[in-house]
Amino acid sequence: MNAAMIAENLALQHDNKQLNTLIKEYETTLETVMSLFRQRANDVQCQELTRIREYESRILERDTEAQAAQLAVQTAVTESLTRLSALLRSALREFNGEGDEGDPDAADWALERECELARLERENAVLRTLLGVPGGEEEVSLRLSSPPQDEGRRSVQSAVREGSGIKGGPKGTVGPFGTYKKLHFS
Repeated sequence: MNAAMIAENLALQHDNKQLNTLIKEYETTLETVMSLFRQRANDVQCQELTRIREYESRILERDTEAQAAQLAVQTAVTESLTRLSALLRSALREFNGEGDEGDPDAADWALERECELARLERENAVLRTLLGVPGGEEEVSLRLSSPPQDEGRRSVQSAVREGSGIKGGPKGTVGPFGTYKKLHFS
């Protein structure tokens, strides 16, 4: 029985050595496979990051181009509206019988000044009324109901005309832009 146990023990030891060798080979193979897997995963991740960066740069470039195109369109529309506004003002002046005499920019400035002065007068009247200062609503209603020539205020162009020796004409001959209207006699 001893000999059988020794033979069995030797066979088990031999099997054990073979299994240990086999496990070491498996471990080595597994380490090789895992290092290759890690390398491949790293390569794939780097490729994906490179593609993401490339696509993001393309998207940013297209967004920038789209914004530049939109800005160019908006600028063109604004310029067209400015030209259209100038043409409409010119047409209204012609329609009202005002000629192209004088500087259109000065006429525009005079109109803007007149509008601003009227707005400030209304604002002052409201403030006077709110503060209870005398001369609030009564003076404003008189000013607003009477034409501007009656209150003694002159436009800039009429002052320029007076300085150059040209006096204002009769009522109805001076247009809203401070230019003289063409009178049509029939």
